[in-house]
This record gives sequence, C-alpha cells and structure tokens, in this order.
Amino acid sequence: MSLAALISVFGSQGEFNFDVYELAYEYAFLQRDNYEVAASIGVHYTELELTLSAEAEASAGTLAADISETGNVGAPLPVIGLRGLWALPRDFWLDLSAQYFALEIDEYDGSLVNLRAIVLWQPRQWLGIGLGYDRFAVDLNVAKDRFDGSLDWTYQGPMIFYSVGF
Repeated sequence: MSLAALISVFGSQGEFNFDVYELAYEYAFLQRDNYEVAASIGVHYTELELTLSAEAEASAGTLAADISETGNVGAPLPVIGLRGLWALPRDFWLDLSAQYFALEIDEYDGSLVNLRAIVLWQPRQWLGIGLGYDRFAVDLNVAKDRFDGSLDWTYQGPMIFYSVGF
C-alpha cells in the first residue's frame, strides 16, 4: 500500500480573489449635440489569487496537518475599444462600450473581452446616477512541453453607481 493510500483528506476548501484595474485614453472622433463615438486604448491590470486548503490525517492518527497553498498572478493586458454615448430625453444618457484584446505568443494564447451597457441619469452637470450591465471575460490557454492548461474566467452582472465630476 502506498503512502498516498494511507492519508485521507477532509474539510477541503478553496478561495478565489480577483482585482481588476483599468486605465484608458479615449478620443472622440465623432461628436454631435446628441451623440458621441470614441475609440480607446488602455490597459487592464488583473490580479488573481487562488488558495486551496485541506485538513489531512494519516491512518492511526500518527500525523495530522492543515495543508494550505496560495498562488497568485498579476497580468497587465492592453486593450483597444469603442464607445458610444447617446443623449436621451430628461437628462438620461445611453452609454455602450466594448474593449478587446487577443494575443498569441509561442505557447500562450489568450483574449480579453469587456462589454458594458449603461443608462445614466445626469440631473446636474457634476452629478450622475447609473444602472448598467457589465461582462468581463478572460480566456487563456497554455500549451508547453510538460504543462497544458487553460483559464476561462467570466464575471458578469448588473451594476448601480453614482458619479461626481469637478
């Protein structure tokens, strides 16, 4: 019987944390009184952290241990995008945007897609209140000699926010 067969693992759990930071420059190449269309270039910095924990015990109770491993990676990903902003009646605005990036280098192949739709009410020039939907997806594939892996990660959902300008 191997040592692996003598050890039992119980009470395992995992935790996944992420942070996304965005910095972008926009240039409005088409502006009218009631709409604007802009192109953007920027970077998304995404930090991912995964922790796996378990309690292990050997047969006959001779060894008991809590095992925990954490791995993290930070990735700056450049993006290009397109944004449209349309004026609606009663100080409302419709804001649609899309950002995209794809890259294939050696054994790495990946893409990032960020889609956003927002309805913004701006009762004052310096104050806005919004409701929208955001979808952010990262797809990464790695094909090395001794490792094949992939990350297909998406978060999406509604958002509510306010903005203050000065």
